[in-house]
Amino acid sequence: MGARTPKEPVKSMVEPVCHVPYIQHTYDPPKCQNQSSCIDAVKWVQDFHMDTRGWDDIGYNYLLGGDGRIYVGRVMLDLAQKRVKCAIEMGVITHDYNCTDIETKHINMWLFLFVLTLLKSYTLASICDEITWVSRAEWGARTPKEPAKPMVTPVLHAFIHHTDDPPKCQNQSSCIDAVKWVQDFHMDTRGWDDIGYNYLLGGDGRIYVGRGWYACGRHTLGMNDKAIALSLIGNYESDAPSQLILDLAQKWVKCALEKGVITHDYQLHGHRDQTCTTCPGQRLYDIIKKWHNFKGGKLDTYVCNKTLTTISPSLDIDYDIEF
Repeated sequence: MGARTPKEPVKSMVEPVCHVPYIQHTYDPPKCQNQSSCIDAVKWVQDFHMDTRGWDDIGYNYLLGGDGRIYVGRVMLDLAQKRVKCAIEMGVITHDYNCTDIETKHINMWLFLFVLTLLKSYTLASICDEITWVSRAEWGARTPKEPAKPMVTPVLHAFIHHTDDPPKCQNQSSCIDAVKWVQDFHMDTRGWDDIGYNYLLGGDGRIYVGRGWYACGRHTLGMNDKAIALSLIGNYESDAPSQLILDLAQKWVKCALEKGVITHDYQLHGHRDQTCTTCPGQRLYDIIKKWHNFKGGKLDTYVCNKTLTTISPSLDIDYDIEF
């Protein structure tokens, strides 16, 4: 395959011993159909993990390509006996199972469990696939003034905002105009490098990519490098979003969880829980208070930007549009 040398040797994993392997998808790059394109895809993943995420090596133990081949990622041979013991306890193999050497045993058993779990998981659709995403290219995003800082994931916090202005949009054309308006406002009026939010949710039932999952945003004072944010287009102080929009917002949270962007014990907040603002609007805030893992009230990190007397573009300052 031509894998790069890890920055540091992989640490031996002691636990878990008998957990069924986790099945994930890479999301990017797209599906590959032959060995050449799959090798390029695996190299892309390793480069992304090492250069963008700052990890020591590719993160996965194995990757399964559309060419029908399984590509070796991180191999931990010291786990071989534990994997085999796990398979025996699960009744997948008998006690007299044997292989010619420990490496073969490890790889065979790991792949056997991997494929077994994969087959069982085919009926489980990804929640992320239930969302219609609109890429930056599709909505016509401007080029950022500077590249966004990478954000170390998973993060603990997820924030819900509303844009306040522009008003609600009901079709893709008006929602694209709204997202462009927000980007122009953030870049030209606020002086930021790009649109501040990670994602924006339009009344057309689509989610628009802002800075994406893995970039620090400019959305929540004091939390931009340790949280992701979804902003609903419109003002929800007096009016509640439609059920379609509320369902999509919750799917976005579940997608973030599925992709490992937020931790399993994540905390969901409204923007007002971190700083002095009415965002995301009283009606919307009253609704998200009932959602899973919501934590409201002033957070321990709460800060009020109204107390700031000197504003510098270099500071990690964010306001909501109503300020």
